[in-house]
Amino acid sequence: MIQWLPKVLLSIALLGLTGVYAPLIQADTYNDVLRAVEMNFAKEVNGLLKKGVDVDTTNQEGESLLLMACKAGNRDVVEVLLNAKANVNLLNQWGESAIMLASLKGYTSIVKLLHSHGAHIEKRGWNAFMYAAANGHLDILRFLFEQGAKLNSYSENGTTALMMAAREGQTEAVLWLMSKGADINHKSDSGYTPMKVAKMRGMEDIVKLLSKAGAKE
Repeated sequence: MIQWLPKVLLSIALLGLTGVYAPLIQADTYNDVLRAVEMNFAKEVNGLLKKGVDVDTTNQEGESLLLMACKAGNRDVVEVLLNAKANVNLLNQWGESAIMLASLKGYTSIVKLLHSHGAHIEKRGWNAFMYAAANGHLDILRFLFEQGAKLNSYSENGTTALMMAAREGQTEAVLWLMSKGADINHKSDSGYTPMKVAKMRGMEDIVKLLSKAGAKE
């Protein structure tokens, strides 16, 4: 539908499609920077930024270049973007930050890099600690905890990191969280506890661990 538009107007059309800010740049340049970020072409990204591309440019899904790079694990590009003063705490349409995506994917070095540039570990609702727990990334859990992540923080619906680890069968993460004093009887807004979540998901080993620790359903 928008193929016939002049190149300089393509980004204007994208504004209407996404409902988020996208810089007014030539379509070729816009596509080039997205491709360079996805392919981890750090030198190309740096060159495009020097030519005037906004470091907080977003794709059609509303994700900034930094979010895209973190999701892909492209550390070289992440470093270029951070050095160019990318907004490290921008959120996508699902309320996810760069450090949350890096934590979910298990990119420890990127998580540390983001933190060194001011990424927020704690935020209202879902956070990086919960995301790391969901996929059992112990190195990231330990790092975030050392940097002040709250063990029993919870999402908008009352879900904690322990509940996420139990739900996804992350036994080592469950053990570590319990060893640090995670609340084994926390209830979500819907009344779910770590034990109930583990039972519903058929995580028998975790059910046994929680039961042994005195957890209730």
